[in-house]
Amino acid sequence: METGDIISIIPEEIITRIGAINEISRRLNISIELARSVLDESEKLSPLEVKTEMYHPLLFGRYPLDYDIAAQNVALRKLRSKEPYHHRFIIPYTDS
Repeated sequence: METGDIISIIPEEIITRIGAINEISRRLNISIELARSVLDESEKLSPLEVKTEMYHPLLFGRYPLDYDIAAQNVALRKLRSKEPYHHRFIIPYTDS
């Protein structure tokens, strides 16, 4: 059995999903596990949430964003907001 034989057994949807997860991981500089969660979460978003991100005024003329990229940005922000406080790498302000 050669490598080509093994790849032909794997369904095309799985290969496409793995490629998408790798691309998200690379583009957002996040782990594969978090990229998988981002992809899952971005598929659940409403079009309104994504459109709001696509045309966000703080993008300084670089909009509209691609729909998929905007969905991934929203999904990552949602996932990070669910993390425990100590995992967010927020440095509290101290008056010293």
